[in-house]
Amino acid sequence: MLRLLVLSVAITVALSESISTVDVKVKTYFSAMDKDGDGQATYEELTNSVLAMDTDKNKKVIYREYAKATNADPILGRLLFNYLDSDADGHLDDDDITVTFHQFDVDHSGGISVYEFVTAFESMVALVSQAIPQVG
Repeated sequence: MLRLLVLSVAITVALSESISTVDVKVKTYFSAMDKDGDGQATYEELTNSVLAMDTDKNKKVIYREYAKATNADPILGRLLFNYLDSDADGHLDDDDITVTFHQFDVDHSGGISVYEFVTAFESMVALVSQAIPQVG
């Protein structure tokens, strides 16, 4: 079972590693989500990757489940969770997955290509990283 939300792990990696390393890891996470290997992550595949974190199997991923599954930095993890929780109801569910899928499926093909995934990832990194307090 895929235990990591692809995006949160990738963003955590992005903030601590070089761009070329990140590109490889983002594509690796995409491949893990794209179970049939057709180069398109379907809505079902995205849903399965998110709901893999749902330890109590109620089809809602709360922050505690998300944080445990992703091992994300607490500040970054909370920011990303809040970004993905598009309706701000305190959990990731089908509504949030639907919004995320449609944001990532830019060409409306019914699947997220690796290009769309990487591009969406880069946009999320830019948005989320702006909210992280700067030390120094």
